Amino acid sequence: MSQVSVRALRSLAEVTPLKGTIDVLNLESRRPCPFSTYEYLETYLAHDEYAATADELLFLVAFDEGELIGYLPLRKNHVHALGVVPFTRVGVLISHDTDRPHLIARPEDEPRCAAAMYEHLLEREPSWSFLDLALQDDQSALHAVPKLNPLRYWAREFENMPVSRLALRARSVPGYLKGLTGHQRKALNRSVRKTLTAGRAEAISSSGPAETAALLELYLELEQRSWKAAARAGISRHPERIAFFRALTGGEQPMRLAVHLLLLDDLPVSGAVTGAFGGVMHGLETCFDQDYEATECGHVAALLAIRQAMVSGLDEINLNGNYAYNKAHFGGVVTPTRAVQIFKVGSPPWIHAQAGELKRRLDSADAVAPSFNPERREWEHGAEVRPARLEEKEQARRVLAGLRLDRLGGDALADALGYAAARKGEVAA
Repeated sequence: MSQVSVRALRSLAEVTPLKGTIDVLNLESRRPCPFSTYEYLETYLAHDEYAATADELLFLVAFDEGELIGYLPLRKNHVHALGVVPFTRVGVLISHDTDRPHLIARPEDEPRCAAAMYEHLLEREPSWSFLDLALQDDQSALHAVPKLNPLRYWAREFENMPVSRLALRARSVPGYLKGLTGHQRKALNRSVRKTLTAGRAEAISSSGPAETAALLELYLELEQRSWKAAARAGISRHPERIAFFRALTGGEQPMRLAVHLLLLDDLPVSGAVTGAFGGVMHGLETCFDQDYEATECGHVAALLAIRQAMVSGLDEINLNGNYAYNKAHFGGVVTPTRAVQIFKVGSPPWIHAQAGELKRRLDSADAVAPSFNPERREWEHGAEVRPARLEEKEQARRVLAGLRLDRLGGDALADALGYAAARKGEVAA
């Protein structure tokens, strides 16, 4: 077998000549991923809300006799331990709005690419104290950490947030609901009933870049009425994040962005932002109007996104990371992930990690992940008297006028969601 050589590219300009090869290799990899395309990486770097002046791109590329056979997008962060002691961390380039950052290579090339990249990082890459490869699942080639000199390095794996995926075996929402457990099905049927009997309901999805861009602005306005605005947890939390999502609506992106909104009496009350790539719909963002929390419209917006994936002929929905307890309600299969971490012995992060390990061994109480969203819980209130929202309704009418959209309302919406009782005027309990 020929020797694999690794190079470190430290600017987007150095990566750009490999653009076409990168995207082809991504499609030939074990898990083709929209977040590993050149276009997504370029857009992310142009609008990274977390970027610091001292950060450095560390884009590792592996070659075999001049042919690109693997790549791993990383970043160097210059940070401080305890706020005062400087050190350099190497981590995955994108750890949010992504799906398990991984080494991209053909399946047969993954082991030797991983070994060559570890060799580069451990023996040739200068000036780092902490390597943190977050969100690696059990299939990741990066789990195969080479044998380390214990006088120089110490390695561990650390639990990260799980991700959830939903295979679309049915081609309609009623068929999908039949495949859930009785408890799951009952809970979602209750949400549909509460929402459809709370007002005149209509579901809207974008069908092209221009429509997606227009609906994104309505989604951002809706987000200002959700718990995410107060908790600074949504798209609107940073101007660069807003610019990032606006840029993703462009038609040049391999991932096709879409926005799905649920309206009650012409007012957007819940919504979802998704991206389709390679037969998979990726759930990126959701929100709902806090004053409509009691209608459980957030669950209905998620159901409508699932329906849109079915209508579009997609095979799977990637619900992405965090809040797995909630996503399991929709039948999502949870995949655990771990961070693969390597420390240079004696460095500030190594000292901090050793102290943390000691504390965990001494702590007799096992931490239990909450079965609710603590950020949302802090801000939710469930108003009983809802504002008229006349200006917001008028704005929605103006934006939607003349757009070519997938729209569904009345009996057709009730049928699509499998709720015949709503058409008979049943009152929500």
